[in-house]
Amino acid sequence: MAITDVEITKLKEMCPVAGDLDLGTLIRNAESGGLVAGDGVDITDGTVSTVVDDTTVAIGDDGIQVKDGGVDTDQLADGAVTADKLDSGVALIEDPLGGPAAGERLFRGQVALAGGNPTSLLFSAPSLAATLLSSEDGPFALTVGNTFIINPNAVGNQTWTVTGAAGTSTGVAGAKTDMSAEPETKLKVAVDGGAAVSFTFDWTAGGGCNTGAKVAAQMQTVIRVQGGDFAAVTVAYSTDHYVITSGNKGTTSAVVVTPAADHDCSAELKLGVANGGTEAAGTGDVPILARAMAAQVATIIDALHAQIVAVAEGTKVRISATGTGGSSSLVVGNGTENTELGFTNTQSDYGNVGLGLAKDMANATYTVMLTPVTNAPGTSDVISAYNKATTGFDIYAETPTAGLLVDVLVVGTPAA
Repeated sequence: MAITDVEITKLKEMCPVAGDLDLGTLIRNAESGGLVAGDGVDITDGTVSTVVDDTTVAIGDDGIQVKDGGVDTDQLADGAVTADKLDSGVALIEDPLGGPAAGERLFRGQVALAGGNPTSLLFSAPSLAATLLSSEDGPFALTVGNTFIINPNAVGNQTWTVTGAAGTSTGVAGAKTDMSAEPETKLKVAVDGGAAVSFTFDWTAGGGCNTGAKVAAQMQTVIRVQGGDFAAVTVAYSTDHYVITSGNKGTTSAVVVTPAADHDCSAELKLGVANGGTEAAGTGDVPILARAMAAQVATIIDALHAQIVAVAEGTKVRISATGTGGSSSLVVGNGTENTELGFTNTQSDYGNVGLGLAKDMANATYTVMLTPVTNAPGTSDVISAYNKATTGFDIYAETPTAGLLVDVLVVGTPAA
């Protein structure tokens, strides 16, 4: 059915709008009672409805309402929520540091703890081996039977027990014991590889050397006066023969008796190879135990285990463990030779762990956060950072379990 001009005029009177509109718009306006839907409003079949996104705003039983969880920080104006608007049971947490300082950076890593405290971390330096340096200088005076104990990389105690024996010159049975009236008073003695020295004895001393014991005592007294390696020589009469013993122990310890150029008494005393005697070199871990050099001691310690590296560092001994980082460790046991060698009971060192950073820190005011990585929920342990320096810091753990992984976060300013 066609709409007449009169009907169009009536529609315009019912729905007054500015300007000329086409017939369809006029009809829709008429259907809506003359209303025009704006933004967020919908008119359908004469019904006006609110358009909602159902994310922030929703239609509820009582009308339009904020959707549960629909308001977050994106919908809040800066400074809209202040302390006086919060419930009394809500604490307002403020940043006491005022935010990160200019130039600060965050560094993160993960390290394995050593088997004891501390585990030392280095920022830019590479991981290093555990190492100990003796506090005493060689030569060292070693004592037979004393021990040095070291445990590398937790493999177990490795023990060095000092061994050594002195060189001797042993005479033949039937040696003369009454020398009080003898004119032969001389013989030559060399000890520990040194030059032979001629000695003259006074057989009349002490009322006369008329027993084996008195003869031996006179010989010992005169020989010791020479000093040096002769100072600790001993002479003894044993049943039917004389024995001269070096005062030193070790592989170069020795006593050699030879006849004097005149007034020789070695024949009467039956001493020296020329008179049928026997001479035995000393034994031991080093040439002379009383003056063991740093290099000699280092060689012995180095041979205790494949995971020990020992070298002489000047006149001192440096002991290192193989490997680097937290898996490299040294623990000194309660040895009886520790003091002489310059180590202490239970002394320890653990390898430094390099974090692999390009630079050290500009200062020691950086912040360290440590989190043990554990498979045992609910367990706790105290772990802290100490001895902070620009090059690194130490980790101390209440229970320093070897190999325990620790997450490390460092916030600080790197060096220029």
